[in-house]
Amino acid sequence: MKDSVINCRKRELFEETGIQDVVNWSDEIYRFSFKYHSDVFVVVVFAANVSEDQKVVINNEHTEYRWVSFDKAISLLKFDDDKTALQNFREKLRTD
Repeated sequence: MKDSVINCRKRELFEETGIQDVVNWSDEIYRFSFKYHSDVFVVVVFAANVSEDQKVVINNEHTEYRWVSFDKAISLLKFDDDKTALQNFREKLRTD
């Protein structure tokens, strides 16, 4: 059975960061797909507004996390689609 988008984003946020309490979610920011071996994956990007006091606990897919500015985050990202997603979110924040 496929996850709904709402359940998927909640599950992914928790699995990646340990964060469960979300103040609110953005609308979809960006969508892209990529091929890995013979499979095609679709990535739907959202942002979550969470309280500052929540503890981040990363899973074994990651080695570290840090809070940085938008410009620094974009410079740290490897893939163009990830950079575009973050730039789209930055623009959304400026216009809201």
